[in-house]
Amino acid sequence: MIKVAMIGADSSHTVEYARRMCDGSFAPEQRVYGLVPISCMAVPSAFQDAAGIAARCEILRGLGVKRITTGIMPALDGADAVMVEANDPAEHLFYMEQCSGCALPVWLDKPLAATVADGRKILELAARKNIPFFTTSPLRFAADAAAFHRAHPSPRELSLYGALGTARRGSDVVWYGVHTFELLQMMMDGKAAGLSAKKDLNGVKCVVHYIDGRTAKVELRSGRYAYGGTADGDKFEVVAPNAEFYGSTIKEIEKFFQTGVAPVSPEAALEVTAMLEAVDRSIGLDGASVEIGA
Repeated sequence: MIKVAMIGADSSHTVEYARRMCDGSFAPEQRVYGLVPISCMAVPSAFQDAAGIAARCEILRGLGVKRITTGIMPALDGADAVMVEANDPAEHLFYMEQCSGCALPVWLDKPLAATVADGRKILELAARKNIPFFTTSPLRFAADAAAFHRAHPSPRELSLYGALGTARRGSDVVWYGVHTFELLQMMMDGKAAGLSAKKDLNGVKCVVHYIDGRTAKVELRSGRYAYGGTADGDKFEVVAPNAEFYGSTIKEIEKFFQTGVAPVSPEAALEVTAMLEAVDRSIGLDGASVEIGA
């Protein structure tokens, strides 16, 4: 059994993944059985106040997480692996630096970082310390998206839509647009060269250009929590009863902790962050085309 330290309780994902590790009443096909959360570092943040953190800690205790701490090192004590769940991408570099001294494998919840510069530092740190590492959005492992990608491994034209949530700190695009751009990065399977993006009352519309001449369109819709799109004329949508993509993701995390082999490359993670940063840059330039610099 792999003992997991969870860092951060200001994301709903902390509870979602803990349930799938140890809630016996949860759907068996959504669960894993080789991981056990032994601790959680839980402090308030811009994304969750003290009352919200306290409520989540009670849920975690009910699931059997006995050690709730306000410090990182006490949470890491006795752990075999780390899940960094801190919601604010601007804090991800700090948490990775704090965890790196223990040389434990780390899974970092989405997004990689708030900026490409921080993202590079995280990946350089993991490589220098020889830390098995990966990061992803759970949408990357949604069953419908994965099946569509297998049927359309390298589409000539792709159009995607997804949600644009409101970040309590930092960029809405980076914090929530990551879900849709992870799908884009997975499905296009090529090097993005540049993009243009405009924001309106309904969200953000983007056009992404690839070095091989292909084009993709991405629409981030404010407050509309649905995902799907078309590739070369065929349609798909993510239908996820009981948020099945959390189950799919925790299974990938379990395999990663068992083998040290990441299902998502560092280069893919950094490209997603570079695209998100480029979207914000293009919006600031009133829709001008910008290069994607990963």
